[in-house]
Amino acid sequence: MMIEPGAATVNGRRRKLGIGVLATGVAALLWFPAAARGAPGDPHDEIGIQGRWAYSRQALPDDMLDMATTPALQDADVWLLLACSGNGQLSAALMHTERFAFDLDESSSLQIRSARLSSTAAVAERAQPAQIVMDPCLVRHIMPLIVDEQEVFVSVKARDHVVHRYTFRLQPNDIALAPLRSRCSG
Repeated sequence: MMIEPGAATVNGRRRKLGIGVLATGVAALLWFPAAARGAPGDPHDEIGIQGRWAYSRQALPDDMLDMATTPALQDADVWLLLACSGNGQLSAALMHTERFAFDLDESSSLQIRSARLSSTAAVAERAQPAQIVMDPCLVRHIMPLIVDEQEVFVSVKARDHVVHRYTFRLQPNDIALAPLRSRCSG
């Protein structure tokens, strides 16, 4: 086995960014009723890493939240966040470690595609400066199609009609996405 120089530093930085995105995700996922009722537990509890995924289970006052996040290949500050509440509500968002540098409006759209999934359009909704929320009905419908894929491609058309493209490597994910698959894949 060969370890590249600086690999520990890169993995440590990726872990810290993943933990930060998970913590931000917990705070930002206000469309979960349980998250709106109270603050999550310590976001540093039970953080796991599998491949490019960082994943966590958070105990909320009246619920549980499983989350997994993976960085974009083009921009390490952009992450795909998947979250599943204890009652099986699936949510997905693009998260930025600080804020997205482009604006969205009612004409903005989001396209998701993979090798097995032709381009699927959704409304792109900015929940916060660092969060673009995907339609939960669409995400629940396409999740079984994309979790086995090697990659998923997400494009966001901004207000100025510039398209921002992100590629997310999804494999391996058998451990990181196991709770989401069991409770939130329909």
